Amino acid sequence: MVASPPPSLIVPEDLAQARDEGVLFRPGTALVRVLADVEGNVRGAVLGQAALDRDEHGAVTPRLTPGTEFEVPCDTILVAIGQVQLLDWLPAGCAERGLVKADDHGRLAHPGGTVFTGGDVMRGPSMVVDALGDGKRAARDIDRVLSADPLRPEDPVEVMPYDKLNTAYFRPAPRTEAPLTPAAARRTSQVTEVTLAYSREQALAEADRCMSCGVCNGCDNCYIVCPDVSVLRDARQNGHYSIRTHYCKGCLVCVQECPTGCLERVPELDFDDPGDVIRMETAFAPYDGAHAEQAPFTRQLIEDAIAEYDRSRSMRPNGDGATP
Repeated sequence: MVASPPPSLIVPEDLAQARDEGVLFRPGTALVRVLADVEGNVRGAVLGQAALDRDEHGAVTPRLTPGTEFEVPCDTILVAIGQVQLLDWLPAGCAERGLVKADDHGRLAHPGGTVFTGGDVMRGPSMVVDALGDGKRAARDIDRVLSADPLRPEDPVEVMPYDKLNTAYFRPAPRTEAPLTPAAARRTSQVTEVTLAYSREQALAEADRCMSCGVCNGCDNCYIVCPDVSVLRDARQNGHYSIRTHYCKGCLVCVQECPTGCLERVPELDFDDPGDVIRMETAFAPYDGAHAEQAPFTRQLIEDAIAEYDRSRSMRPNGDGATP
């Protein structure tokens, strides 16, 4: 290999597994020529010191250092320099710079407009989750085509930022590493499964590390910490919590103590004149500067309750009206 391990594009897990299986690396070298015996069988390879450089066309190519060649005995040589898509079978105009050409909906540039693509053949080297997303999008848009519905852009998705999580409520939990077939067994077969499945206990432990970003996990924090008892629930699970907005004074304690960030602060409607606001059951006055000031309606309710209490205290069971 020309590039040495640190700057090379080797997945760390793959590099560790290869070394466990006995693969030896010769960084900073390139193949000069292949040696063969009289029968045409490989008997060795000549390597030389090299470094990556660009030719006159800008393409990356190894530059050999003269006088550094050396021979390595071997009987098999595997060419492993990446993958190239064979796209010459596609109709004209459907490929561009080694990739399938598609529009924003993943449709090929084809008159029919009914062929969809996705994954690395369209994006280039990418992640599995991107290919899965392309497949989901293609399935949705194919259904629209078959239903004679117009194609439209995907609905915007809000990504939950990490700083909205309250990580104080999550206990540190190390990652459950996937079990591997022993290196000695992997060396003896090319079809042996390298990465094995989790056991039930391991799968549950790994799933338990999920923080449920932006999704209620039924922790009951909002229900417990609300000082105004404005949070109601009939079951301890997602979808069964509600906010009594008529009583909530917007202290944001529930938002601050929500572990998953599923609660958020939203501004109230703005009015030029506070008199335009009608909130019959609002506990606090709705204008700037009225910190913890009770609204007239709420204040009257409290005064009426106090008056009713005083009347009940002044009344004796015998009806004489005498106070104790």
